[in-house]
Parts: sequence; structure tokens; C-alpha cells
Amino acid sequence: MSKLTDKELLEELQHRFSENKRSVEELSALTKQLQALNDKLKESEKIKSLFLANIRNELNDPLTSILGLSKNIQSPDNDQWEKTRAMAALIHAEAFNLDFQLRNIFAAAELESGELVLEVVQVDVYTLVKNVVDMYAHQLQAKQLEVKYLDNADSAVKRLFKTDPAKLQLIVSNLLANAIEFSYPQNEITITASIEKNTLHLLVKDSGIGMKAAEQELIFAPFTQLDKGSVKLHKGHGLGLSIIKGILEVLSGQMELTSSTGKGSIFTVCIPESVTEADHFASGGNELFFTEGEWFLRTNTWK
Repeated sequence: MSKLTDKELLEELQHRFSENKRSVEELSALTKQLQALNDKLKESEKIKSLFLANIRNELNDPLTSILGLSKNIQSPDNDQWEKTRAMAALIHAEAFNLDFQLRNIFAAAELESGELVLEVVQVDVYTLVKNVVDMYAHQLQAKQLEVKYLDNADSAVKRLFKTDPAKLQLIVSNLLANAIEFSYPQNEITITASIEKNTLHLLVKDSGIGMKAAEQELIFAPFTQLDKGSVKLHKGHGLGLSIIKGILEVLSGQMELTSSTGKGSIFTVCIPESVTEADHFASGGNELFFTEGEWFLRTNTWK
């Protein structure tokens, strides 16, 4: 074995130091990746725990009400039909709320697993939005809210838009449900829909409590509500806006929020028309799992 010169020895040491430094850097990078993965797993477990904690009452309360009311309605007195009708209306309201919660839960699960599938058809946007408003008639009546629906299309043809009606309906439903929940009683909710340059622009404006600028980014995270504590003033589990955000990502859409404390909120959604061929037509879709005949309550909530 030949003896190394001082120069060769220094070069060998430098080479080994470089290799050692590279190994340390690679190990450090791998450690950071493992830490990030561990943080995601912890976040996932946290979300699951929050899901169970938030959703329990949202499902149990309507089910308990439906069971109790339906039991009382089985044997009505002859002179208490108005009471029976009121209980039937409450059963409908609770069942509607339960169905809405389940739709959000299933949509959240599909988004989380990456299994959200689009079914694109030609949608009558005006009719779809109007149907959603009609479905919320009982909640609008309860708070004495009126809906002003503006549509700038001058013909039925210009109201047609290629997209997934079920996903669009869920977006509108969540926006309207939020507007109803956070609006002051005896006020107005404005909805506008327009199709311009193959893009659907949907705006929902409420006359409610509004929020600070610092709070506006927080509400799009799953299970996040500004109203916290053991006694909440507002219902819900904080899924709606995160679901809208997830659906819009699949539809390549965007959402903007304009709000200030005490002056209400304006949610603006923009969805590009799908490039997928659509042979079928949907006037509005069915919001509920089970087809029903007439609503228990019908009110004129339109201006």
C-alpha cells in the first residue's frame, strides 16, 4: 500500500467530510419529512376527534325530535289537528336538517378520500337556485327573512350551464343556510346569478353579524366556528364552507368573501363551465335522499 502524500490525505479527508455532510443533510431532510407526516397524522386524528364531537349532537338532536314528535302524532285528539299539523311541520324541519347534515358529511368524506366524482349535465341555474330557496322556506319563515333573487338572463337558454347539479346545489344550500343562520330576523338575503364568458357568478349577501378581517380565513377550515363554547348561539358544525372550498377546487372554481362586523357578509362564487360533453338536462335536482310530494310549509319568500 503506497503512502499518501499530505495533499492526497487532505483531499481524502475533505471528500469524507463532504460525504458525511451530505449524509447528515439527507438524514435531516428525511427527519423533516417524517416529522411532517407525523404532524399530518396527528392533524388527521384531531380532525376525526373533532368530527365525532361536533357531529354527535347535530345528528342526535334531530333524530330525538323526530322520534318524539312522530310518537305523539300517532294518536291525535279530534280537536287538536292544528297541534298535529304543527308537530308534522317540526318533523319535516328536523328531517330536512338531518338530511342536510348527512349530505355535508358524505361530501366531506368523498373530498377527504379523493373520491368526489363529477356528473356533468346541462343545468338550469335559475330553477336550481329557486328550488333551493323553496326548500328553505320553513327556516326563512321562522326568522321572517325574505330572499331577493336576481337573475340577469333574458332567456331560458342563457340560464343553461354545464356543471354538476348536485355539487352546485350543495354549494348554494350551504351558502343560503349560512346566510339564514347569521342574518338578523326580519331582514333580507340577496342572491344573484349570472353566466358571463362561460363562467357562472353566484353571489349570496346576508344582513347579519358579519366578521372581522382576521376571522375570515379561519372559517374555511373544517370544523371551525367563530362561535365556540358550551353554549353556542349558532347551530352547525363548521363543515359547510370547507366543503364549498373543496368542491370548488374540483370544479376549478373560486370563492371570495367580503365582510365586516355588524354589516353582513357577501360570498361570491365563480365556476367555469365544464368542458365535458353533457347530453342530459337537469332543472334543479333533488335535495333530499327520498323524493317527497309537497312541503309541509309553503310561504312566499320572494320579493
